[in-house]
Amino acid sequence: MLKVEYSTRFRDKEKKTKKLQESVSIHSIRPQPPPGDRKGFELMDKVEAYHNDGWCSGEVHIILSNDIYSVHFNSSTVFIKFNLSDLRIPKEWVDGVWKMETEIEVKQNQSVKPRQDDHAKKGKPVIGMKRKATAQPVDRLAFLQREKKRPIVPRNPPMPVTPEVILPIDPFVTPEFPLFSRLGYWMQLCGIHSVPLYINGNKIEKYFFEYLDYAENNLKEKIINLKHHVDAAFAMLNQKKFEQSSWFSEQGIPKACFVPVQFLETVGYCYENLQKPDKKGINILKGWVGEVVRGLIRPNKMWMQDVDIVYGVVHERLVDHFIGEEIHLMENTITIFHCGVHKVKENLIIQKLAVLIPAIKLEMMNEEINFNDIVPFQVKKAEGLPKTKLPFNCGLFVVKMLECRSLGLKKMSSINDDTAMDLRSKLCCEMFDQFMDKDFQEGCRRMVALLFKQSVLVSLCESTVKSLNC
Repeated sequence: MLKVEYSTRFRDKEKKTKKLQESVSIHSIRPQPPPGDRKGFELMDKVEAYHNDGWCSGEVHIILSNDIYSVHFNSSTVFIKFNLSDLRIPKEWVDGVWKMETEIEVKQNQSVKPRQDDHAKKGKPVIGMKRKATAQPVDRLAFLQREKKRPIVPRNPPMPVTPEVILPIDPFVTPEFPLFSRLGYWMQLCGIHSVPLYINGNKIEKYFFEYLDYAENNLKEKIINLKHHVDAAFAMLNQKKFEQSSWFSEQGIPKACFVPVQFLETVGYCYENLQKPDKKGINILKGWVGEVVRGLIRPNKMWMQDVDIVYGVVHERLVDHFIGEEIHLMENTITIFHCGVHKVKENLIIQKLAVLIPAIKLEMMNEEINFNDIVPFQVKKAEGLPKTKLPFNCGLFVVKMLECRSLGLKKMSSINDDTAMDLRSKLCCEMFDQFMDKDFQEGCRRMVALLFKQSVLVSLCESTVKSLNC
């Protein structure tokens, strides 16, 4: 038996002058573990957190920032925030040596499970052993799990990574855990803790992500929400093309941009004025359309100089469907991307665009436009496209198909109704990461600083009240 004096526990908890002493068995004592040099933890990592004057076992539940984590204790249902300095890697004192839990588990498995060589020695046939998956499983977002339509299920494996492209711009790779965690945490925030977030200068509320993920129950407002979602997705793809411009040039992929949802329809309004015989000269590039084509506003790319291919969408009102468009300015073609199972008649807007786009090219070259002299673009349909039977998936399918097309990918089999939910989750995380994650982390730091100041003020007030009572 040994007599131990605690360094952080006291007999008198208020004054904290006399340290607590206790007689314990030598088998209940171990030296202090070596200081850890861990720079951070991942979601679901096992940790030990310093809480109530001791180290408690738990696991990381939410990553609030690079230095702040929400930890769930094994013996409790409570989630508590901790700084990185108050967390450490779990270790056990075994045979006079500090060992991590993973090392102990490996040793136990080796002692229990027979090896393949043992079967061979005993004359038994060697059966292929099952190997554990090395890829880290990915959960759907917390706010995406619903009781009826989307019940909680075992973690789905990451979607396959397309080897032709790098990870930051891969259209199918699943986001990492911290992105899911931070978006899910933001969705739960309210009041003083909320952080204002913006996409394209427009303030984004929580329903933006809820409608994107849960489109089936929002068919009444489908087109309104779909336009916002497609615009945000296009803005994100434009930003990726800018950030990864060197990769696109190395791969020889044509320069391209994604135009806002309303752009192609707004261009179509100019058709009647253009075909009038007394209308000559510049007729189309006015106002917003001219600013977009000349690269004065987003996506800030000038046609025929910074852009060879334009991607956009057209709304087919008869069937309430979105159709993707690829306008190749150099080859004078318009390719249609239709993902519905129903047949679509020739769209009037697309017929007008076949005449109006070459007119825009003439205006960009400062040439006079004569309606009768315009040579229309060739209109063709893309073949072998994935189809959806669900009307609320058309926007998602069109965005992913045009994204694959802009990357030069021909294989689009990963776009289907079965993977639609995972693609929506990925799209939510990508938008949050591209436009909002940095601001959100900064807001979390300010929030923690504010809460710390409030706790300091509360403790000062309590000490003042006690001194006055004395």
